Amino acid sequence: QKGGLRCTQRSGVRMAVLCPVLVWRAAEEDISEPIHAQLVNLSSGGLGLLCGTPLQVYEQVLVEMILAGLGHVQWKCSVRWCTPTPDGICRIGVQLTDITPTDSTPATP
Repeated sequence: QKGGLRCTQRSGVRMAVLCPVLVWRAAEEDISEPIHAQLVNLSSGGLGLLCGTPLQVYEQVLVEMILAGLGHVQWKCSVRWCTPTPDGICRIGVQLTDITPTDSTPATP
C-alpha cells in the first residue's frame, strides 16, 4: 500500500467518535510513558486511531480510556494497519483481542 504498511483492512459498521486515549506498546518493558492518541471510530471488532507515533503491523498494544459507568477500560489490541498522513499523523487500525476494566470506580460523566 502506498504510504504505509497495511494488513487486511476489515470491513463493518463503524461509529465515529472523538475521544482521547492512551496507547502502551505491550512489548516494551518500561510502560510508564504512554503514547497519546485520539480514538476516531470504533466497531464491534476494532478501533480507528490517530496518533503522532507510528505503530508496527501486528504489534500488540493496550489502548486505555475512561468510560462513564465503567471507569478505566483497557483493550488489548493487535495493530492491523498504520498509514502516515501528509501532516505527519498516522491513521491506525487495531483489532480488539480483549477488553478489561482496570478499576471498579465508575468514571464521572
